[in-house]
Amino acid sequence: MGYTTDFEGAILFDRPLSQSHYNYLCMFSDTRRMQRDPEKLPDDPVCEAVGLLPGEQGQYFVGGLGVYGQDKDSSIINYNRPPEGQPSLWCGWKPTGNRDAISWDGTQKFYSYVEWMLYIRDHFLHPWGYVLSGEISWQGEDPEDKGIILANNSVLTIIVNPNEEEETITRYPVTFLIEGVSEKPSVVIGGDIYQLIRAIIAAWIERGREDIAIEYENRIRDVEPEIFFTITGDYIEL
Repeated sequence: MGYTTDFEGAILFDRPLSQSHYNYLCMFSDTRRMQRDPEKLPDDPVCEAVGLLPGEQGQYFVGGLGVYGQDKDSSIINYNRPPEGQPSLWCGWKPTGNRDAISWDGTQKFYSYVEWMLYIRDHFLHPWGYVLSGEISWQGEDPEDKGIILANNSVLTIIVNPNEEEETITRYPVTFLIEGVSEKPSVVIGGDIYQLIRAIIAAWIERGREDIAIEYENRIRDVEPEIFFTITGDYIEL
């Protein structure tokens, strides 16, 4: 029973994953995503090696015992529900053996594949500094269930029913947090990316935080001037 979707292609990284990042993402894909009590979790050296804490409901924990980390233990809150923010019990995206891409691991009945790709990008690959490109196509059992996941400079574009009258395109930009202090500077800006950079730097300097201004300039100095951006609360979407 269930519904099968097949995938072709891969999303490439701008450089190979470090060994610790590769090990973590493999374990993440290979373990059942279950709600857990972080206070009751054992040590997780694979998670610790990439600088992650277990997270809310143990969402980053990969140290479960047994086949695919499914052994029941006292840390499990709900065996059949993933941690809040994770779309399903299993993630079928896994790094390739040469560590330069992520692709389907062949797991049958892989659901919420778009949401999982976004999760992997936003929680791991983007914060670790990897830039994504490439494409993955999917075809479900239903002939009309088809689409493409495109990555360009880490921005994901989802095309459903490509080249059909019912084609839909959804774009998921990358989000950068304005980091540094608990109270973020207010930045309201329109125009090109250089205006955005100047406004952010000026806001930090006004608060006496030249160190953050310099760090932020270095982070986004090389983005292309025509790249799309918006301001959303404390976040910049590029």
